Amino acid sequence: MAPRKPIQLNRRMFVGAGAAGLCLGSTARAAPEVRMDKLYHEDDGILPLAHELDGQRIEITGFMAPPLRAGVRFFVLAEQPMSVCPFCDETANWPGGIVPVYTNRSFRVAPFWKRIGVAGELVVEDFVDPDTGFASPMRIAKAVIQG
Repeated sequence: MAPRKPIQLNRRMFVGAGAAGLCLGSTARAAPEVRMDKLYHEDDGILPLAHELDGQRIEITGFMAPPLRAGVRFFVLAEQPMSVCPFCDETANWPGGIVPVYTNRSFRVAPFWKRIGVAGELVVEDFVDPDTGFASPMRIAKAVIQG
């Protein structure tokens, strides 16, 4: 068996390896997993952790509340399962732990009892949805549903 020649690095290989390392490094960092009750409290308002994570990508789990109406660009992620749209039924109890979630793509409505995960950018600012009038002190933008 003939001896192997040593690999000689050239500029193209060096730049390619560096770019691959940058890509791997950026995907290796996981978004922090956040509990809904650590972002907002009915009595205390927006909690310090929400301000710390403002503008960062987070992961959060909850239950998809029934949409306000067909064709809306967002859904409400709730800490507890909701079988009816609380904005459509005045007798429904709406939990304190909610956050609107905006996706870049259309989404399939999940069963109200199924826990789902969401990853997206936490945005802490007062916002009123222009299509529905739904007001919220924070939202998750550029979100992807994870299950």
